[in-house]
Amino acid sequence: MSFANKVECLLDDEEIYRLYVEIGSFQKVSEFLAEQGRINPKTGNQFTNMGIWHSVYRWGLSHMDQMRGDYEKQGVNTDTSMWEKRIILTAKIVYGTSRDRFLDWVEENGFMKYSRMFEDVLHDGSERTIDELLPLEELV
Repeated sequence: MSFANKVECLLDDEEIYRLYVEIGSFQKVSEFLAEQGRINPKTGNQFTNMGIWHSVYRWGLSHMDQMRGDYEKQGVNTDTSMWEKRIILTAKIVYGTSRDRFLDWVEENGFMKYSRMFEDVLHDGSERTIDELLPLEELV
C-alpha cells in the first residue's frame, strides 16, 4: 500500500467530496480540515492536496452520475466521449497501485471500448490478458 493510500484511509471520501464541491479547491479543503483540528495524525500536518484529490475522486468514481452533474453545474464539458476518457484517466491514477482493481472498475463501468487508453495496464506481463477482458471485435 502506498503512503497516499494510507493517508486517504483517514478521510471520509464522501465528506471530502462534498466539501470539495462546496469549497472548490483541494488546498482550501485541506486548510478547512486543519482549521477544525483535523490533521493527519501520522505526520501532525494538514492533509496534502494529493490526499484530498484521491479522496474526492475515489468517491466520485463510485458515484459518477453525481460527479458528472457537479461538473456540469460548474460549466465543464461533459460530452460523453470526453467525459468517459477523463474518467478513465482519473481512474488510472486513483487505482494505479492495483491493476486488478482498475481493470475490475473498467469492466464494471463498461469502458473496455477505450482499451487503447490503458494498454499499458493490460499488457503488464500478468496472466490476465486483454483477450479475456475484451472480445476481439471490440479492439478496433
